[in-house]
Amino acid sequence: IGAMILKAIRGLGIGCSITVAEPSAFSGEYARRSGADHVIQGNLIGAAERITGARAYKPMLGERIVQGGFNRVFDTVGHSPTLQAALVVAAAGGTISLVGIGNKLTFDPTPLWLKLQTLKGCYAYGFNDTEKGRRHAFEIAMELMERKEVEVQDMLTHTFTIEQYRDLIGVNMSKAHHKAIKTAVRFY
Repeated sequence: IGAMILKAIRGLGIGCSITVAEPSAFSGEYARRSGADHVIQGNLIGAAERITGARAYKPMLGERIVQGGFNRVFDTVGHSPTLQAALVVAAAGGTISLVGIGNKLTFDPTPLWLKLQTLKGCYAYGFNDTEKGRRHAFEIAMELMERKEVEVQDMLTHTFTIEQYRDLIGVNMSKAHHKAIKTAVRFY
């Protein structure tokens, strides 16, 4: 999900600096090749300070957060720790878009109310208002791919026959080890 959001932002020509937090060195390098300006592997607060000029501090309630930080954060994992990290490194007045779908989430809301952040839920697709009118996200995506403004072919790293489904599951359970981005079943 994260790689596709990165590619979409670049494909739409949105002029911004993009920072990706990615624990896998392989996926981090893929993010860099796909247009990320910065890739964080490790200390998110320290990286937010270095990249955005933010300053970390401990509020009266809750854990350390940053003053300053990133204006927009996309949580593409959807787990409690990733949502908490997004809130911590997002700027005051910033927007956190929860795109990843995980289980039930629990989080400390201190950064959310202290920094007056906006938390939005996004579910993969829907309609968008554009200069061409109201259009479905799939229509926009197909147009970007047809014009080669978003390249997705390099995302498919592994294919399997249906008989190899156990191998497919194994690769997906350990993507970093197998250097996998997306996997698919081939029916030919």
